[in-house]
Amino acid sequence: MEKYELGAPLGEGAFAVCRLGKSKATPDLKVAVKTVLRSHPHFDMKALNHEITIMRAANHPKCIGLIEVIEDKQAVHLVEELASGGELFDRIVALGRFTEKDAVFLVHQVFDGIAYLHSIDIVHRDLKPENLLMVGRDESDPSYMQIKIADFGLSAMKANAKSDEEWSKEMREFCGTQDYLAPEVFKIAALGKKAGNLQYDAKVDVWSVGVIYYIMLCGYPPFYSEDNDMLKMIQQIMHAKFKFHSPKWDSVSSDSKDFIMKCLTVDTSKRPSAAECMKDPLFANNHVFSEQALDVKDDLREFLSKRRKKVLGAVKAIARMETIANFKFFRDPKDPTQREAERLFRTIDSLGNSNGFLELYEVILYIQEYMQHMFYKKNSMGDNVVDEKKLKDFASNLRNLVDTNKDGAISLEEFVQGFVTWKHFIEEQEKAS
Repeated sequence: MEKYELGAPLGEGAFAVCRLGKSKATPDLKVAVKTVLRSHPHFDMKALNHEITIMRAANHPKCIGLIEVIEDKQAVHLVEELASGGELFDRIVALGRFTEKDAVFLVHQVFDGIAYLHSIDIVHRDLKPENLLMVGRDESDPSYMQIKIADFGLSAMKANAKSDEEWSKEMREFCGTQDYLAPEVFKIAALGKKAGNLQYDAKVDVWSVGVIYYIMLCGYPPFYSEDNDMLKMIQQIMHAKFKFHSPKWDSVSSDSKDFIMKCLTVDTSKRPSAAECMKDPLFANNHVFSEQALDVKDDLREFLSKRRKKVLGAVKAIARMETIANFKFFRDPKDPTQREAERLFRTIDSLGNSNGFLELYEVILYIQEYMQHMFYKKNSMGDNVVDEKKLKDFASNLRNLVDTNKDGAISLEEFVQGFVTWKHFIEEQEKAS
């Protein structure tokens, strides 16, 4: 990195580290340098080139810009625009007071960027608060309330697809972060081969921003389960079951509530596009909002705390996986059962964010064909309906067999240790059907 002096780390992901950079030629130019090591077991130059192409195309004031790409023998460095203000939700918590007008100002910027991406056939597919970065750090900075969309690692770009078939395949992929996923993404994943030509479109991003806007206004998500039951949460998403609870939502305008309901519409033909969202009455220049500060900070702090504990668990799991740990898997690579377990673990992990940590729902979705098989075998009424108890019993057994510490996520250790038992359980269920 001859051109840049690298400073403090800004963040660290599963496969890359991002550092503050300063141009040696122009010291006032500060950048973010994302470094991806070639030696990393998950290094994928093809996927990285895909992300680079999308970032170059996403030339918009509300998208993090790619300045240049520098390659050397050890790594690939993405030199990006610096957004030094941190994540969106951290900024909301840090503000002295946060009003609905502030929330509208921020979400309008997000839709401005998303509408542009959609106009050039780019679907982000992983919109979440962590990927919405604030530009300015200090309140005196004019860019203090300016926002940029980041992380195009899971994005899809039609121009990158070699054919319509390849694009359709991309628009059937299961990817993103479950709390912000649109119902059609879950539906296609659950149908598997039976989905046929069914595919989602750019409106999945509209749903995601709708979820984010809901959280901005109250501090908690619209879809959740107190006992971390992913199936229960997915069911809520599939039917858009959420509420505007009193008194938390009493001071929020009807226009904001209506806008959220539009974004969180299950029927995609009735859900507005990003361009249509930009024209919503919510964003009219003459709109008058209450000056009352929103009661969001305590709930938002708790939301962030829970999320970060989950992320920390994932990082620890990755660290365990990438060292010589205290389980046989890494010490006996010739064991065929362990090799099979690792391959399956990597395959399931690649369906989501490839972060080395499996959410229970990812496992359930991966074995969808088994579940479909069970569905038709156990559907004694012949009416294409299986009662909720049968489905939950099946999922509960999976949870007990694989998620041994009951934290809703599955480490490689848990997966390897429970693999034979889990596989045997599936086979026995098939025989019993």
